[in-house]
Amino acid sequence: MLTNSRDDTADFLITKLREIDLPFVRLNTDELQDSTRLSATQSTSDLVIDGRVYAADSFTHIWLRRPQPLTLRLSSDPAENSHVHREWAAAVEGWLARIPPPRWINHPAANVSASYKIEQLFRAERMGLCVPDTLVTQSFEEAKRFYDFHGGGIVIKPITGGYIERDDPNADTVIYTQVVSSEKLSLFPAGIACPTLLQQRVRKKCDVRVTILDEDLHAVALTAIGSSAGQPLDVRQNNFIDIDHEPIKLPDVVESRIRDYVRSYGLRFAAIDMALDDRDTWVFFELNANGQWAWLDLAGAANIAGSFLKTFRRCDDA
Repeated sequence: MLTNSRDDTADFLITKLREIDLPFVRLNTDELQDSTRLSATQSTSDLVIDGRVYAADSFTHIWLRRPQPLTLRLSSDPAENSHVHREWAAAVEGWLARIPPPRWINHPAANVSASYKIEQLFRAERMGLCVPDTLVTQSFEEAKRFYDFHGGGIVIKPITGGYIERDDPNADTVIYTQVVSSEKLSLFPAGIACPTLLQQRVRKKCDVRVTILDEDLHAVALTAIGSSAGQPLDVRQNNFIDIDHEPIKLPDVVESRIRDYVRSYGLRFAAIDMALDDRDTWVFFELNANGQWAWLDLAGAANIAGSFLKTFRRCDDA
C-alpha cells in the first residue's frame, strides 16, 4: 500500500484487511527516512520496512494510492537537499520498478497516460461515449462564440484536479465547476490567459459515480434531496450534504463502453464521473485513475472495499 501518513481511505481499507487477517504492508512515502532502508546489488534488491526485509517479488499486489513527497531532515543547503531527495526517489523508484506491471493498481505509467482531461474526452467520444461539447481556449473571441452557440449555457472547470494546497491547510482552495455568465465572460482574459476549459452545461437528473476495480463495477447515483433548484452543478461543493446515494444499473452498452475505455489505458482501477441528463442520455465527464471511493461505502451505496479484498486475495497474477 503505497500512500502517505494522512490517507483516510487507506485507513478505512486497512480496518477491512485486519478483519480478515490479510497480511499487508503500508509504506508512507512521506515517512521513508524513519521507516525504510534499501539494499541493492546488480542482482538483488531488498527494501527494509520497519525492520522487515522485502524483495520486489514479496508482494502479489501493489496499490498505488496517494504517495506524497518524502519529508527529510537535512542540512541548510537547498541544493544539497534537492540532491538527496532525488537520490532517495531514484533508489525507491528503482526498487519499485522491479515489481511486474500487472501487480500494480495502477501502474504509474498507466496513471500518467490516463491523466489528461483533454485526451480523455477525445478518447471517450471516439469509443462511443457521449461527451459534452468542450472548448479549451485562451481566446476571448473563441470563448464568446462558444458561449453564443450554446445560448449562454456553458460552465467552466479546471483542466487539472482543481485543488490548491497552501502552507496553511485551512487556506486550501477547491475549484468547483461554475456557470459562466455574460458578466464573467467579459472578464476573460484577465491579463495573459492560461488555457481555460469551457463546456456545454448538462441538465442533469443525477450525477453518477462509476468505480471499477478489475472485473467489478460499482455505479452510484448522486441525486439532490428536496431541492427546488434541481440537481446542483457540482455535487461536491457542499461535501455531499443533501445528496442521496443509491446504487444504479448502467445500460449494458454504456457499461461495455466504460469497461473498454478503462482497459484502453491499461488501468485496473478507475473512478469515472458521469451524469444521466434530462433526456436520459448517459454523459461522460472525466476519469480519475486514483479517485476517492470510501465515502460511497460509508454511505451504504457500494462495497468497493469488498472488491479490493477480493482482488487482494488473488495471488495468481504475473
